[in-house]
Amino acid sequence: MKTGKIYRQLGQHIQLLRKNTHLSQEQLAARAGINRVYMGNIEQGTKRPSLEVLAKIANALELSLAQLFSSI
Repeated sequence: MKTGKIYRQLGQHIQLLRKNTHLSQEQLAARAGINRVYMGNIEQGTKRPSLEVLAKIANALELSLAQLFSSI
């Protein structure tokens, strides 16, 4: 599987999880302590977040890293 495709799938999964918890991008970004534009880029698959950032996002969604990656 190509790396870019993995990041797009991960971004789509994060977006779905965010919407299922009724959070805006801005709210999730604030909870995770990252910039909203960066969050948008992660959801679009155009940025490759570090494991640290992904852990912050998972924590903000009250999930484990394993759950965050469950769709890939």
